[in-house]
Amino acid sequence: MKLLGALNLPPPVQEQKYREAQEFILNYVEKAQEQSMIAAVEEAVVEAGDVRNLTISGDGAWLTRGFSSVHGISALCSTTRPKTVDTNWCSKKCSKCQGAERTSGEMEKEMIHEMFCRSLSKYKINYVSYIGDGDAKVRKYLTDNPPYSGVIIKKLEDTNHFAKRMLSRIKEVKQENKNRILSDGKNFSGKGRMTDAQAIKFKIYFAKAIRESKTDLDKLYQKSWAIFKHHYSTDKQPMHDWCDSKWCK
Repeated sequence: MKLLGALNLPPPVQEQKYREAQEFILNYVEKAQEQSMIAAVEEAVVEAGDVRNLTISGDGAWLTRGFSSVHGISALCSTTRPKTVDTNWCSKKCSKCQGAERTSGEMEKEMIHEMFCRSLSKYKINYVSYIGDGDAKVRKYLTDNPPYSGVIIKKLEDTNHFAKRMLSRIKEVKQENKNRILSDGKNFSGKGRMTDAQAIKFKIYFAKAIRESKTDLDKLYQKSWAIFKHHYSTDKQPMHDWCDSKWCK
């Protein structure tokens, strides 16, 4: 019904006829999906230098927020030119999934593990590095239940989620000190101080610093602190030593 609504078409005369048409279309959609994912895998192999050991990213999504949702999906994507290479789904109301007694979080790690296990039979490749969202459950599950013999999956941190940790910590500190008067006689937050908008900017700049300095820890340290120092620098107390001349004039 939602498909017809999206196409601005009237509802079907008979439910049975609609379901028959839906199944007919689904067959072709699934074939196109498989062809697209096979092409994405082979493209990733070429980008990796014709090595069939790939780095992939993965995540799950649920019909409702939190870990109480009944239905969920998960996907794995290539990383050089991000394209979907595999998908999976699970439902607490499906006899095949048998997930009635499990949480949504538990099913997510199992869906991702299942896609790892079938990569050899499906594409003749190994997923040797996994970029996740910071959730340790998936990494631990892949370690405790290795999908490949003699291969240890390397966990890589997602830049955006890592930067989000700083945002979360800033908000925590802001909440803890919301009524505190600092040494200059002003509140911790407010106009000209640490606001939610400024904290979000810090997160964006921090993610950019990580991407630009991922092979140089000292450079990352300086770029990260330059974000704070530049913003709170004054004419009386300049703090631009680590600023980049491209954006700090």
